[in-house]
Order: sequence, then C-alpha cells, then structure tokens
Amino acid sequence: MTTAVPNLDWARDRVTEVFADTVVGEFLTEQRGDDRSADASTWLVTTEFPTVAADLTSLLGGDTTEPMATTGGHITVATRTTEVLVVLDGPEAVTCALVQHAATRSLVPAISVRFRLAHAYQLGAFRFQSASWDLAETVIDVQHALAQTGGQSLCKLSLQLVRFTARDGVEMAFRKPALTALRAYGEQN
Repeated sequence: MTTAVPNLDWARDRVTEVFADTVVGEFLTEQRGDDRSADASTWLVTTEFPTVAADLTSLLGGDTTEPMATTGGHITVATRTTEVLVVLDGPEAVTCALVQHAATRSLVPAISVRFRLAHAYQLGAFRFQSASWDLAETVIDVQHALAQTGGQSLCKLSLQLVRFTARDGVEMAFRKPALTALRAYGEQN
C-alpha cells in the first residue's frame, strides 16, 4: 500500500483547538479483542473522539468500529494504509527503554513515539508504542536525525512487509513498524 495523500482543503478550515496538546489517538499494529490479538496488515488507530475517528477515516480510508470494552470504550479505525507522514517535535518525541516483560521476565524494548499527522496537523497529538526489536535498533539513528533538523521533522511511520521461508519450507510474512526521518517540517522536497 502507499502513503495516503488526499485533498485536505476541508481540514485546513476545521477548528480543533481543544486537541492542541491532547493525545487524541493511538496507532496500533495489532487488532485487540476477545482476549486475543492478531497482527494487522494496515494501521489501526483508536480514539475516544468521534470527530477524530471521522477525520481519520476521511484521511486514511478504512472503517470504524463501535466502542468496545476490549478497546477501553474507544473507537477503532482500521485504515487502508501502511504508511503515514507524521511530524515529530525533536528527538524527545521518540523514547526507548528496556523493561522486564511480566510473563517471561526477559528484557524487552518499550518504544514510544508522539507525533502529529502531517496532513491533519490540527487534529492533535497521536502516540505509537511498540516492543519491536527492529524498531528499537533504529531509535538512536532516528533521534540523531531529528536533532539535526533543530525543530520539527517530517517523518514516515510505516508497517514494512517482511517475508521469509522457515526452515521447514513454509512461507511466512509479518509487518514490522518503522520510523524514518525525512527532513525538517515545512522544508520543500
């Protein structure tokens, strides 16, 4: 899938000052429900705000679900995209720590990314959290690239398709999260 870049003239006139510093939604890589989870092939976004869900559906395509107890009463938007352009406020917008996994007692990464959507900046802040080792390996490089811009940076948050053949010959595939710093926000291509 490709990055969604729709006509956003309608969004520029929308007043959403109430969401200025509020985290209005969370990007997810797995569908949660019925005490199980499954990898998603596109971004899932949860929000408690119906207007944000409607705007996300218009911007990124997809469908919304009614609030459920398994999502904390939040609306889920199953988007139609694997990539989204985001704006990060410097290297402090990406954090990574090692934490002890409750079940296995092994150390796992705890990565958090706070951002705004480049094509709907006025919606407010979003968050993405991950325990991906692949993403953890890139955090230092991303933070360094963000520091180089000296301000806000345009980045790409994506779910990259990884295919491989297992030892028994079975074809396998999964999506891994990736964050790529592109340039200073507001800078032309």
